Formats: sequence, C-alpha cells, structure tokens
Amino acid sequence: MKRISIKIFICIYIISLLMSFVGCGGSEDDSSSISSSGSNLSSDSSSDISSDSSTNSSTETATCEHNYVEKEVVQPMALKDGKRKSVCSVCSAEQTETLPATKSIKILALGNSFTIDSMQHLWNICKSAGVEEIVLGNLFISGCTLDTHWSKIESNAKSYVFYKNTNGSWTSTKKYTVLNAIKQEDWTYSYSIRTVRAEALSTRIRILAI
Repeated sequence: MKRISIKIFICIYIISLLMSFVGCGGSEDDSSSISSSGSNLSSDSSSDISSDSSTNSSTETATCEHNYVEKEVVQPMALKDGKRKSVCSVCSAEQTETLPATKSIKILALGNSFTIDSMQHLWNICKSAGVEEIVLGNLFISGCTLDTHWSKIESNAKSYVFYKNTNGSWTSTKKYTVLNAIKQEDWTYSYSIRTVRAEALSTRIRILAI
C-alpha cells in the first residue's frame, strides 16, 4: 500500500511539472504573437498613410486647373530654338515650351571701310547657313573714328552713306543719319569696331564688337 502511494505521488509531481512547463511556453508564444501583431498593425497603418499622402498629391496635380506663370524665357535666334519655362501658381507644376528658331537675322553696322570689308560676304554666309530672311545695314563714313561717330549721333548729322543688303546685292543712300537707319528695321544685332559709347545707338539693340 505504501509503495502504491509513493508511485501515485511521483506521477502527480511529474504531471504538475509538465503542466507548469507547458503553461510557461504558451505564455511566451502568446506574448510573441501579440507583439508581432502589434508591429504588423503599426506597419500597415504607416504604409496606408504614406500611400494616401502620395495618392492625394498625385490627385491634386492631376485635377489642378493650371494657372501657368512665365518664369524664364530664352529668346530664339536665327538658327537656334528658344524656350519658355512656366510654373503653375497653384500646384507648382512646371512646363517648358519650345520657341522655334526665327530663321531671320538683321544686322546693322556702324563704322568705316573695315565694316565694309567685314560684311562683304556676310549675306551669302548667312544664306548658306540656312537663314531665310537676311537684312544687312552699314552706316559708313570713310576713316571715321568712334569719337566722330559719337558727335554725329549727338547732332543727328546727315553725314553717312547707308548701305543695305536684303537680297544679296548692296544698295547705297547718301545723307543718312544714324537714327534713320535704326528706325528702318527691328535690328537683331548692331556692331561697331569698338563698343565704347555704342549703347547710345539703341536700347533695343544687342551690341557685338569685332
């Protein structure tokens, strides 16, 4: 009887140990499961917020009734395209528009025999390069210095021979003033032997020095 009691006690002790061990293991698994579930929930929530933000931004840009404001302009030249960059005042979207090359060049020279020499073949050079509209003008006084040109401009003196070329051939007109020549065309460029005081020719004209 005593041996049976000892065996029963040992069995009960072993069963209690096993139950204790299983209980601890189950607790750890549950805790791990809860932690993992919490992480996944947080990750999913963050992902949803990021996705919503990106979607809203794309939707705003797509549905914006753009009000573009000019930001930057590079003017086209005879053989080079220009561009116009604009930005939307509402959503900041940008767009760039190509401004086609003008295929036109108009050059006014102020000088002496050196300018005649420099422009002698210019019309044919421009034509060969693909320019379609070519206008060349040359205000000439033999041996004239820049200081003399300056005094002629100030007094609006009719002291110039005005040479002009629109079709490959030069024509000449005497007793011309600088102002008369400037008003004849919307000149693309103007140049003289030097650039000193040359800005007085016209605020609309870009100056090239040779």
